[in-house]
Order: sequence, then structure tokens, then C-alpha cells
Amino acid sequence: MSAFRKAALRVALAALVAGAATGAVVQGVVYLARGGASLEPWWWLASIASGLGGGLAAGLVVRRAFGARLATLAKALDGRAADQDYLRRLPEMGDDEVGRIAASFNRVLARVTTLQGDVIDGQRQLAAKERELALAEELAISQRELELRLRERALLFEVLRESASSHDLDAVLDVLVTRIGPALRANRLAVLLTTPGDGLEVRAAWGFDGSPVGRTIATPSRGPWALDHGAMVVPDVTRIPRAVDFWDELPRTGSFAAIPIRHVDEEIGMLVLTRPEEDPLNEMTAHYLEAVADQAALAIHNAQLVKQLEELATHDELTGLPNRRLFERRLDRALAYSDRYGQELSVLALDIDHFKHLNDTHGHAAGDAALVALAATLEEHTREVDTVARVGGEELWVLLPQTPLRAAADVAEKLRAEVARLAVKGAADQPLGRFSVSVGVAARRAGEARAELLARADAALYEAKRAGRDRVAVAREERAAAAGG
Repeated sequence: MSAFRKAALRVALAALVAGAATGAVVQGVVYLARGGASLEPWWWLASIASGLGGGLAAGLVVRRAFGARLATLAKALDGRAADQDYLRRLPEMGDDEVGRIAASFNRVLARVTTLQGDVIDGQRQLAAKERELALAEELAISQRELELRLRERALLFEVLRESASSHDLDAVLDVLVTRIGPALRANRLAVLLTTPGDGLEVRAAWGFDGSPVGRTIATPSRGPWALDHGAMVVPDVTRIPRAVDFWDELPRTGSFAAIPIRHVDEEIGMLVLTRPEEDPLNEMTAHYLEAVADQAALAIHNAQLVKQLEELATHDELTGLPNRRLFERRLDRALAYSDRYGQELSVLALDIDHFKHLNDTHGHAAGDAALVALAATLEEHTREVDTVARVGGEELWVLLPQTPLRAAADVAEKLRAEVARLAVKGAADQPLGRFSVSVGVAARRAGEARAELLARADAALYEAKRAGRDRVAVAREERAAAAGG
């Protein structure tokens, strides 16, 4: 039984008791009024019955007037508390105390409903703020990552631009490692290119204690840690130290990556990077390294292409010797050096004897083979500072810096003798019975221009031919000067 129902019952019982007590008081008053005379028994019965009846009537009236409404109020309170239903209100219960209680309860319900609505709104606003903060944090992270990616791409573009404007491969690779290394927070970065043997040559390096450029190391084993396309990424080298055994200058701590440099389907080198243990490599950095490797491949291909074009423009395709253009360029530098320091230089003009007869008798393939053998012999028996060039079909020139006339004549005779010993195809069928050359020698006069010097060497060559070939001739003026000295 609820507290309100118990209260209503107590009020009714109190009214009943009050009625009975009132009847007893009335009887006492009547007894005293009659001077203490005894009353008839029926009187007592009537008085008691009337008191009980009045009390009962009073109790019913109280129960009717207050009990039902209190029960309704109690039920409403119990239901609202149990179901947390604060929207339904109590009906109008009059203007007495019960009615005022019901009205007050309705006002409490209205206030609770308002507070509940405020709480819900607050929770929604808090959730919205949390979402906004989370989104703002995600946007900040994304923005930082985007800025980093943009800086990396801008750096790659800059390296690409520099590589496109330069044809020096080593300079381009040096720019690549010195710019990319700090940007990737690496402690070592190197570009290695494949060698004709089974190895890799260090062509550019950054972050090493001593420069390893020019060193050849063994090709690393791919191992079980290798990724797609042969790339290797080791986040913790201490767990797989054998991954860096191929190069003793790599640290045995931190992280390590080796990314192949490929052009089309050919692996032409490798990009090697290490990072400290407190800043290990991640997948995004590995992808960026692949982009760097692609850039390195492009730079290498461009440099090789430019070198090939320069070779074609300045070298003879058959023999590999410098052509007339490169010879004259080097001769001009030698002349300038001679003017500045007063040093002598000489030029040899060589021509294969009866070369047309060799081609006609044994074909152009035999003639080409003879030219290749001649070029190799001349380069083998001259110095690195000398220049042997093919300037015509069977005509060759030799530049001898810091060489006076007598020494130049000795070199010419040595070369003629070496050529005469060549066992080329068709040599025995030549008019002289061997493969031979005629040589003209000219030493530069003070202040003499390039054209005059070459013309005198060429004139000496034709003098050697007129004298019977397979011989050395010195320019007339110089021969006379040498004889007079």
C-alpha cells in the first residue's frame, strides 16, 4: 500500500475515532447535566450508536473527499517515478490542499521536463562539439600530411627540373641525395648503379662519415623481407641485421630501405636509405622513395642519352675515336695552354697506305676491321693526355701536348712500326706486302694558328706518301730548322 493511501486511511480512522469520542463527550455532558442521575441503558446505547454513526459518517466523508484524490495522486507519483514519464500531467483536483499538491506536482513535472530537455540539448551540443573537435583534429592531421606531401612533390619537381637542365649525371645524383636526404629525415642516403660485373657502384651519397662514392659493393640479397618488385624495407634492423650485411657502412640499428632503380624493365641501380630507430620508416615514406627512385631512373636515362648524343656528335661511330670537331676543340685548348705557359706541342697526320686497295680486294668489312685495329693500336701506344682522332675515311690525327719536334718524330716512328706489325685481314695482299701507314709530323711555331699547324702536318704526310709510303716525314721548315740547329 502506497504512502498516500495509508495517509487517507489514517484520516478516515481518525475521523471515526473523533466521532466516537464526540459521542462519549456528549453522554458525559448529559450525565452531568442531570445531576449525576443514572441514565437509562437505551440512552447509553443510543449515544454510543450515534457517536459511532457520526464517526463513521465523518470517516466516509473524509474518505470520499480526500481519499480518492490522494489515491490518484499516489498512483500518478508511483507511475511517473517508475516509468520516468514526465510529460503526462495530473488532472485538476480542486483548490484545496490536495488540489494544490497536484498543481505543485504538475509544476514539478513541467520543470523536470524542461530540465530533461535542457540535458538532452546539452548532450547533443556536447556530442556535436566532440564531433567538431575530432573533425578539426582530423583536418589538422590531414592538412599537415598534405603539406608534407606537397613539399615532397615540390622537392621532386625541383630535382626533376635541375636534372633536366644538367647533363652531368653525378652532379644530378648529388643534388638528389643532398636534397632528398634531409627532407626524408634520413641519416644516410645513397644512389648506387649497376656495374658490368655482379655489383653496385656508389655514385652519390649523403650522411656517411666518409664519402663512399666510387666504391663497388656486392649486390644485396633480396631475402624474405623483400617486397614487390624487389624493394626491401626493414622497419627494425636489429631484428634482421643480415639485411645490411652487404654494406659494412650501414648501421645495425634503426630502419633500412633499398629501392630498385628501374628503367623500363631493366634494373640499373638501387636507392639505399637508413633512418634512426626513433623515427622508423613507414609505408608512405616507402612509396615516396619509389617516386625518388623513378626520378633517379629518369635522370640516369637522360644523362646516358645525352652522353650517347655527345658521343655521336664528337666521336667516330666505327672506331670510337674523337672526330674532327672534338679534335679541333682539344687542339684549341692545347694552343691556348701553350700560349700561356710557353710549352711546345706537336701534331701527327696519319693515313693508311693503299686503303682503297684493301677495300676493293677484301671488302669494306675488312677495311672497317683494319680501322678498328689501327685505332686500338694508336691509343695503346700514346699517353692519356694525347688525343687520337679519326678525321676522314682513312686519315687520322694525333695531338701531342708538351711534346717538341724530335720527341714527336720518335712517337711517329714507334706508331708506324707498331702498325706495320698488325696482322689484319688482307695485309699480305697489300702493295707493300703489309698493312702500313704514312705519318707527317709538325711542331707548333710560336703564335701559330690551328689551321696553319694542321696544314704543315698534312703537307708532311703527303711528302711521306710521295717518298714511298710506310714512313715518317717532318715538315720541311722544321726539318731545315732542326738540321741548322
